[in-house]
Amino acid sequence: MTRALFLTMLFACPLPAGAHDGDCNAKQWRGFLGQTLVQLETGADLPLIFRVIYPDSQRDVAPDPARLNFEVDAADVIRDVHCG
Repeated sequence: MTRALFLTMLFACPLPAGAHDGDCNAKQWRGFLGQTLVQLETGADLPLIFRVIYPDSQRDVAPDPARLNFEVDAADVIRDVHCG
């Protein structure tokens, strides 16, 4: 998997109550917190609906509770995993 795959829709919005773990089973992916995107690419069979949110990303107004989100910092280190 290439970094280009991670350049999906990078829009998000504030999470509604209860969306942090939601329908996307975010708890299962929390083991990647503190790891880089490269480690995620090589160590996981990612779901069909996911996105990476970069620090300068804008967020959309239509969150999807089934979509898995990986929030990363400027060094591509995963800092949060949630649904939305």
